[in-house]
Amino acid sequence: MWKGAGTTGLDFASFTKSFLGIIGVGAAL
Repeated sequence: MWKGAGTTGLDFASFTKSFLGIIGVGAAL
C-alpha cells in the first residue's frame, strides 16, 4: 500500500484521514 518507508509519517497521516473519512461515511449511512 505504501510505496516508501521514508515517507511513512506522511503516508500514515493520509491513510488515517482517509480511514476516518470512511468511518464517517459509514456512520452517516
